[in-house]
Amino acid sequence: MYKIELMSKHIKNVILMLLFALLLVACVEDNTQETLATNTEEIAIQKIANYADDASALAPTVEDYEAAGVTGVNADNLEAINAKVLTLVYEDVDTQEEIQALMDDSI
Repeated sequence: MYKIELMSKHIKNVILMLLFALLLVACVEDNTQETLATNTEEIAIQKIANYADDASALAPTVEDYEAAGVTGVNADNLEAINAKVLTLVYEDVDTQEEIQALMDDSI
């Protein structure tokens, strides 16, 4: 009977450790995906802001604006939006909100 209780206690500990490990993995995976999304947005915003300071930099694409969280930019208005960005400086378009406002003013 003592062996059964000891084995049962051991099995409970193993199950608890496995559940904890699964919870830990789930938390790490969620944070990694969120970090990747945030970094992608930050990189796109920085590319747009850099373009405002340097016309020789690669021009932002529709995909860059989408990655920055900006809606409304498409192939038909991309050139006009980029032309407006070039009239500004880095600090004018270094947040998603500023870039979106620029887009909204262009409509």
